[in-house]
Amino acid sequence: MDGQIWLLGAKAATSPAASPHGVVYTADSTGFLDAYDARTGLQILRRPLAIDGAIDAVAALASNGVSIANHTVYVAAGSRIIAYQPNSLLRTQRARTNH
Repeated sequence: MDGQIWLLGAKAATSPAASPHGVVYTADSTGFLDAYDARTGLQILRRPLAIDGAIDAVAALASNGVSIANHTVYVAAGSRIIAYQPNSLLRTQRARTNH
C-alpha cells in the first residue's frame, strides 16, 4: 500500500488512536492500553486497564477511545475514565522489561 509505514494485527485497536510525541496509544478489545512507537510500529506498552479500576473494560469491549491533553493520556474504558502520565507509564514498562 502506497505510503503505509506499518500495520497492526486484528487484535490491536478497537478504539481511535491518539499519537503525541512519536507514540501511538490505543485500547484493545481485551482490556489493555497499548502504546506503539509511531515510527516503527513496535509495541512499547501493554497495560491491563483492570488494575487501574476499569474492571468492566473487557465486558464493554475495552474502550470508547484514547485522548491526549495537557501531557495526560485519557482512556474511556468500561464505565471509567482513567488518566495516565505517559512518561511514568513508559518508564514503568521499560523497568519491567529490563529485569
